[in-house]
This record gives sequence, structure tokens and C-alpha cells, in this order.
Amino acid sequence: MCVAARIAAVSFPGAALLVAALDGAILAGAASLTVQVSRSGRGAYEASLAAHPLGFAVAWHDTRHGLPEIYARFVDGSGRPVSDEYRLTAGAGRSYEPSIAVPDPDISGDLIVAWYQVAADDSASRARVGAWTAAGTPRWTRTLSDPRREGRAAVVAVIGDRMQCVWIEETPHVPGGDRVGKGAPGSRVADTERKPPAVIRAQQLSLDGEPVGVAHRVADVSRTTWNLNLSVDAEGVPWVVF
Repeated sequence: MCVAARIAAVSFPGAALLVAALDGAILAGAASLTVQVSRSGRGAYEASLAAHPLGFAVAWHDTRHGLPEIYARFVDGSGRPVSDEYRLTAGAGRSYEPSIAVPDPDISGDLIVAWYQVAADDSASRARVGAWTAAGTPRWTRTLSDPRREGRAAVVAVIGDRMQCVWIEETPHVPGGDRVGKGAPGSRVADTERKPPAVIRAQQLSLDGEPVGVAHRVADVSRTTWNLNLSVDAEGVPWVVF
């Protein structure tokens, strides 16, 4: 079965519901309508949605160019596409799980996306974040995760003039235990250097991608922890569920 990113608006009295479906993202709102957003013919996966001055911004990953890459498109308030499908990532690695955010249009017109990228030889996985203009032109990209650890499941939310990024890092698996790094041949890594197999980390950046403070640990998790969901409350406090 070929799947695609779709956006649908369905009538519900007195409520608007956002749900996920097998064939993409479905927005439940005011009218009975389903619109196909992506048309790669190669499927579309892990779609993400954010309100935008044009209506909505949608991001997903698909394999139309051979490897999983991140794509985005704008739709209007009725779900009709109002832009081309923009390819946001390109390279030898594989890119997955976009999380999309849109700043206040009075502050920035950029589209912000967090995702994770796996090296072509599977030697590394990096949590990343970047910004693109509404025309799909790249402005900047940044690696979030520690280069000594594996990064994945990156999510992003905008808080005024900055963004909150959250992701999972884990120690690369080494036979014999979960430890950070390896010493010289025959040496042992001290017990004090032992680290949890995976942690959730968070960092705030400016809308230009510059760090606002250092990345810090939010929680210890297991290797089987995968999806993160991030939201910001009315007081501007970020919350994450996992």
C-alpha cells in the first residue's frame, strides 16, 4: 500500500481534534475535506503539523530521492496546498521524524524543524535542528546531540524569541556494558564514568540557532524510550512527555 501525507478537515460540533492516521496527518476542524499534501509516490511518514500565517506548515519524511529525507509544504486554512513540496535535507545519511514549529510572524517568518539523521554507514545518529524561509531556502542547521553519543527523537517548540529543543541521547552500545567511551587497549573505564544508557536532554536556542545556555539533562530513560512530545503552557514553560 502506498501512503502519503494528507491533511483532512472533518466537522465536529464545538470542537477541533488533531489525530494521527496511517496515511499521514489528519486535521479535524470545520469542514468535511481530505487533501493529499505529498505526491512523491514513495510514501510519507511521521508527519508533523504547525499553525502558520498561510494556514499550516506540514513536514514529513519520504524516500523519493532514494534515502529518507525531510520535506515540507504549506497549506491554507482549508488544507489546500499553497506552496511546492520543499526538500529540507540532503546528504549521504538518512533523516527521520521531523518536528515542526513556527515563530510568531512578527518576530520571524522562518520554518523551524528538528529531526534526527543517521550516517550512511550507521556509525552515528545525530539530533539536529534547522531553519528555512517560507520559500524553502535554508538559513541554518545545527547538531544538538553530543558527538560522542547517539542522538534521536528531536522535538522543537517556539517560545517568543527563542526555541526549546529536546532530544534523546544514548551511549553507543559497547559489548560488556553501557559506558562512555573506551580507554586504551586493556584498560578499564572507571565506575565513576558510567552513565545511564539514555537520557533526555534539552537546550534553548535563539531563532538564529545560537545557544541560550547549555544543554542539560531532563531525565534518565531506557533504550526503549522513543517518542517525545513537547508543548509550551500559557506561562511559557515547556513540558515534555515520554
